[in-house]
Amino acid sequence: MFHNLALFGKIGVALDAATEQMSRNMQDAWIAFTRSGNPDTPALSWPAYDTNRRATMVWNRESGVVDDPEAERRKMLVREIV
Repeated sequence: MFHNLALFGKIGVALDAATEQMSRNMQDAWIAFTRSGNPDTPALSWPAYDTNRRATMVWNRESGVVDDPEAERRKMLVREIV
């Protein structure tokens, strides 16, 4: 994010086009969020979080919103804390 991937080239790590695109999408979401409070971009729609849907952006080669990812792990942690 914010051109930090360029540092990998300085240590000999090659990046593929998918990783570079993910970085651009993440940077665009941060810029949109700082401008408007909403991270939506033309490339990625990112709905507001609520505890019913628990819509979470998962950044990867195919980034997108996943509803309540790792729900069982989250529920286990809640049981341990409460």
